[in-house]
Amino acid sequence: MPWSARREEALRKEIVLLVLTTLAALPGLQAQSPRGSVRGTVQDATGARIPAAKISAQALDSSMVRKATSEDRGEFRIDDLLPGNYHITVAAAGFAPAQADVVISVSSVRDVTVTLNAFCTASLTCGLVAVGATSKAYFPTACRAVYFSVMSGRLSTSYRCTVVSF
Repeated sequence: MPWSARREEALRKEIVLLVLTTLAALPGLQAQSPRGSVRGTVQDATGARIPAAKISAQALDSSMVRKATSEDRGEFRIDDLLPGNYHITVAAAGFAPAQADVVISVSSVRDVTVTLNAFCTASLTCGLVAVGATSKAYFPTACRAVYFSVMSGRLSTSYRCTVVSF
């Protein structure tokens, strides 16, 4: 094979390699994503993470609803949201639901931390607490006080927490 034919063959291989390399790089050269995300953690009043919480993101300007569940570490993420205003609701067993409105922007991730307050239901007849040497009825004014009391076994009373915002 003459020298010019070998050179021509080498040049063809270089061109093919250049074209393949360029095609392989194209997916990484895309423009910014036109969508955004919301991610966060769900925790209780003590800062302990809450797994299996149900998260719902409702677009305020459409009927689109996206849902997620917090994983073992209380973390969640909802991707592929169109930019706009969303109403986020978070609910978990034993806790009062929380809700807030958030704005999702183009190519952004909105971070939120959701603190759920206890939603305590127990028998009202067991609502006596030992205070010093005597027992008296104990009806706390904050859900957190009820939560700590129920979790430590010091209180068993009916108390309904209200919906909170985060």
